[in-house]
Amino acid sequence: MHRYRKFLSVLFIIYIISAVMSSAFAVSAADVTDETPVIVIDAGHGGYDGGATSGIRYEKEYDLLLAKYLRDELVADGRFVVIMTRDTDVYMNFLDRTMTGLRADADFLISLHCNSNTVYYVNGAEAYISVVDEYNTRPLADSILNGIQSSVGIKYNKVDSKEDTGDSLGIYYWNKDKKWDMPGAWQLGKKSDFYSILTWSSKFGIPSMILEAGYLSNWSDRAIIDSDANLKKIAASIADSFAEHYFGHTHTFTSQKVVVHPSNCSLTGSEAYRCTYCGLKKGTTALAAKDDHYWRQESSAAATCTTDGYINYVCQISFNLDDKGYETPVHRYTEKIPAKGHNYVVYSDTQSSHAVDGKLHKVCSTCGDEILEIRQGTPHNYTVAENVPATCDADGYTKYRCDICSEEYSDPIKAVGHTYEEAESVPATPSEDGYIKYICSVCGGEKVTVIPKCDHEFESVTTDPTCENEGQTIESCKKCGYKTTSKIDPLGHSYEVISVIDPTCTVSGMIENQCTVCGKHTSDVPAPLGHTFVLSSKKLTKTINVCSLCGEEEIVKNVGAIVILWVIGTAAVISLAACGFIYIKKNGLPQKKTASPKAENKELSEKE
Repeated sequence: MHRYRKFLSVLFIIYIISAVMSSAFAVSAADVTDETPVIVIDAGHGGYDGGATSGIRYEKEYDLLLAKYLRDELVADGRFVVIMTRDTDVYMNFLDRTMTGLRADADFLISLHCNSNTVYYVNGAEAYISVVDEYNTRPLADSILNGIQSSVGIKYNKVDSKEDTGDSLGIYYWNKDKKWDMPGAWQLGKKSDFYSILTWSSKFGIPSMILEAGYLSNWSDRAIIDSDANLKKIAASIADSFAEHYFGHTHTFTSQKVVVHPSNCSLTGSEAYRCTYCGLKKGTTALAAKDDHYWRQESSAAATCTTDGYINYVCQISFNLDDKGYETPVHRYTEKIPAKGHNYVVYSDTQSSHAVDGKLHKVCSTCGDEILEIRQGTPHNYTVAENVPATCDADGYTKYRCDICSEEYSDPIKAVGHTYEEAESVPATPSEDGYIKYICSVCGGEKVTVIPKCDHEFESVTTDPTCENEGQTIESCKKCGYKTTSKIDPLGHSYEVISVIDPTCTVSGMIENQCTVCGKHTSDVPAPLGHTFVLSSKKLTKTINVCSLCGEEEIVKNVGAIVILWVIGTAAVISLAACGFIYIKKNGLPQKKTASPKAENKELSEKE
């Protein structure tokens, strides 16, 4: 993207490679210097966009032919570097067309078109130039239109500028410092260009022009334009104007480099010396990268008393580029606006008293939010002043009176209503009325319901009794509605044994019964049988009994026999002791015998 004119011989090779990769271009064989003008020729429309039509060809075909003829003329001149945005029938968007000029560090971009109008007699060549003062190309536009008129006779119609008329974001205004436009920011001053090719060229620091070579809708202009020979003449006159514009004077360059377009958040800018007459650049160098944004407000919400507000900002530079197809991140940030908080003012204020609450009513002067504070008054101290109980047919009440201010109120007690029970019933007959007498069980009041005389036709509804509950039969007369009710005694359970566990000598048994009618279960628990012992064997000191049912043994000790044996044994021991004592007393204690020498020797011998 950077151009170093001292090394344009190297850039010449780069341009050739770039032409193969993206766009067509041509240069003369003359020596390229740092002051060689770089011209970008843009053939309008292309591909699916045919533009206007002459009835013979689409505008895009004339545009491309004229662009090629102009390229050939400038190359033949030998003093220009020429780059084509397209040399085939393809469509390119406006950003891509002007990006071609940005990448080539172009000195000028001319976009070639043919015009059309619904009014057939409108004719002539026109040029549209930028509304931005520093990119005003009127002198060159005048020269080109005069040259076309002289060479082929298509009259000089006008050189014009058209300001932006707005889109969904509003009208765009040009910012001189950013060299970028912004929608809706009228404080910036002058409106931006209506035509995108001019707007994007200005953003990239490239003087530009849209040339409308004539009206295809006018028969006179169309007849001239439809001739390839005339298209070549138009191209030659345009080339002459470029030659005069760039080489008809001595270049006077600025003493210091000026910014061609500044660096921003998405593109690296450049600076160069510029001719003060024709705008030719030399010594182009890149500017340092700079994360410089051009913020505009995208959306917002005002802060309220209770909720935060916000302002969402988007960088117009990155937004424009991304919106038109250049792959770059869109930069955004959000500014938070804190909630303001309520500003309450007192609307009304009343003091409390006995049985009257005071009220403090405050209203927010900003949003109208209200606060009502209740100051409780001294409450009534009610006690019962009178109590009249309700009866069966009359309401009662309880009267309360405040001990402080004597205010009263009553709580009604509704009549409880009679609780009638049937006391007597006489059925109606075909000749006499019957009646049912009811007596209130609370107050004793009576009520008699007459049953008109009727030859009754009863229908019976019977509810069968169960094992535990009564049944009933209700007979209702179909004519008069008289009813009689007769009770049916419960059936009672009919149990049968469904399982038996016999008791043992020590464990209870279990008998389970079930009603054959309702299925209810009951259980009986027979007590343990207890042991039935019989004599098994009998000895001097004990008797052994055995249970005849389970075989368990019972040992019964003979205490009397044990005592007798103890007494006999004790007597025997005493007798033996007595005999020994008598013997010792008569004979003395026995003496210890001394062994004879022979005997000792014998023992010693045996021992050895």
